[in-house]
Amino acid sequence: MKRAGGGDRLQQGLVAVTLAITAVSTLVGLAGHSGQGWVDPFRVWLDADWNGIVPVGFETGCLLIAAAACAWRARDMSHAAGGTWVSHWYGLAVLVALMGVEKAVGLHEIAAGRVAQDYGTFRGGLFGVFIGPALVIVGFLAWAYREFLKALPKETRRGLLIGWGLLLAGGIGVETVQAIWIRMTGGNDVVVVVLANLEEGVEMLGAAMIAWVLWRLVRRQVALYA
Repeated sequence: MKRAGGGDRLQQGLVAVTLAITAVSTLVGLAGHSGQGWVDPFRVWLDADWNGIVPVGFETGCLLIAAAACAWRARDMSHAAGGTWVSHWYGLAVLVALMGVEKAVGLHEIAAGRVAQDYGTFRGGLFGVFIGPALVIVGFLAWAYREFLKALPKETRRGLLIGWGLLLAGGIGVETVQAIWIRMTGGNDVVVVVLANLEEGVEMLGAAMIAWVLWRLVRRQVALYA
């Protein structure tokens, strides 16, 4: 595998793009929050807090690429002797694809707004509407895929765990902090804008990491057939 400056060029490019999008999104969001109306057309494209087309498109693209890599891996292993972990790879492909589509549509945000409006948010430390159920789902999937993870190559397993960790840190961790802050202050201030963009930035980084790790795995498998 070709290296550049001690790291994979694709990995470095994805990280650079993620950081650039997050930085621009934060600046645009802060400008809009301060009352600079001229940035509103740019917020539609660039502000992650507004589900901007660029950040949402980037994360969705990474997740769909990851889903395609999982499907390719499942198909490849189905032709191998024994067909080990085929169902797990197909299941992961479906899960990641659904996550990508959901990110593009923003269904959980629409539903969360409606639930919060009708029933209020959770009590205790988990104020976000869907944070509690998300933790239950994550726990179940971690249990269901525990043996699958153990069977992966060490480098792939480590990369996927980092990627999923970042994705969850943004989608659940930072969002929990944001929900608590909103609950404490009762308003939408500069901290909320920064946290919203941090959340999306960490999620994008996690999705990019997952896509890169799975693409690398597929690339190595293809190289064996060449």
